[in-house]
Amino acid sequence: MHTDSMNSIVKKIALIAFPINFLWEMGQMPFYSNMSYNLVNTLYCTVASAGDVLMISLIYISVSLIIKDERWIYKKTNNGLVLAIIIGLLLAFLVEFAALNLGLWAYSNRMPIIGNIKVGLFPIIQMVLLPYIVFYIIKITQQKALN
Repeated sequence: MHTDSMNSIVKKIALIAFPINFLWEMGQMPFYSNMSYNLVNTLYCTVASAGDVLMISLIYISVSLIIKDERWIYKKTNNGLVLAIIIGLLLAFLVEFAALNLGLWAYSNRMPIIGNIKVGLFPIIQMVLLPYIVFYIIKITQQKALN
């Protein structure tokens, strides 16, 4: 059975992750300060979505290197997925913490905050849930292509 190379999987990640993350970024706009639905902020969400694609690709590549299996995404029992969730959590915390401290963005009073860490809940959920969804879509489309 032929499965994709790492390069091919990263391309699939980009195609699938970008629109999903763009919708997420647009949806969470009210939870950030000074964000309203206009062209400038839509472009900002477009750039953020490209960054999200890079993060999800980094998660995939990191897991592939750690477990030495670039095809882990297709496995039935998947320890790679657990590792991907852990890496996604860590990456999301690091990015949010850095961005908040550098003043790149700020939360509105609507954003649920995680305890003393003072990081928003929704961007953390984003880097756990959306990579899982992206990886799952890639896996099921590969299975359908093989049937």
